[in-house]
Amino acid sequence: MRTSDDRDRSVRVHLELRRKGVTLTLLWQEYRAEYEGQRTWGLTQFCEHYKRYAKTLRRSMRQQHRAGEKLFVDYAGPTLAPTSIQGVCAGATAVTPLGNSPFQLGPIRA
Repeated sequence: MRTSDDRDRSVRVHLELRRKGVTLTLLWQEYRAEYEGQRTWGLTQFCEHYKRYAKTLRRSMRQQHRAGEKLFVDYAGPTLAPTSIQGVCAGATAVTPLGNSPFQLGPIRA
């Protein structure tokens, strides 16, 4: 049976997961350290409780777009270091799909 403490923990976990570099495994390790010497959830059970909470959240972002009307840009993660003929250069990856289109572009700009 879930308690209000479990729900509060799931809310905190959900908010922490928004931060860069935070994972469920990292949050579980912090949870274990916080309750050291006490009986705690294992990683699988910790993740299952969070997933059960996440399913209760209502999410929708329904948008209608005409083909080719808009270009969407999505940041795709930390900087990459691709190699080229001239040497090594660093660049960010961006994915830019056209609305209502199967085509996607993924340029790397130095």
